[in-house]
Amino acid sequence: MISTKNLTLIIIVLIFSLFSIACTEKAEEKIGNEIGEKVLEKTLDEDVDIDTKDKNVSVENSDGSFEAGENLEWPSDKMNPLPNPKKNIVSVSELSEDNSILVSAEFDDSKEAREYLQDVKDLGYKQHSIEENGESFVYIGYKEDNTKVTIGYLDIYKTTQISMTRDSDDAKEFFKGE
Repeated sequence: MISTKNLTLIIIVLIFSLFSIACTEKAEEKIGNEIGEKVLEKTLDEDVDIDTKDKNVSVENSDGSFEAGENLEWPSDKMNPLPNPKKNIVSVSELSEDNSILVSAEFDDSKEAREYLQDVKDLGYKQHSIEENGESFVYIGYKEDNTKVTIGYLDIYKTTQISMTRDSDDAKEFFKGE
């Protein structure tokens, strides 16, 4: 679950990113970054690094990192063994306390998202639960290496959230019960 602190960080970052992306001059961009960093540092009471480039914004602090924008790279090293969906990646968020990473990718429709889900299941993930509402769905699966995968597709936004947590207590409990 996302803590209140991290949710606040994400909301402020998104607001800030709209401001900083609108800046066209390097000086304005640097000032925007510094203002954003000071606001976040005051709110979170810790050091925060913000960088904007190529219509993307990234934020790092002691809790992890967040990057949003256009055509981000699939973090294959951190999402291994999950396959690269080869879709437009719009955000990557990494939480160090949970040892987890969350990627948002744009899928054309529910069919593509379900095909990706099947590719993940084929890797040996065992279904814990799946919730469906029309074309939208949320899947939670576990693997014996104590990883937890959550894949959620929201039809209204054509976006899929792909989350992986390593050394998951939930996975340990799931396999303990089998």
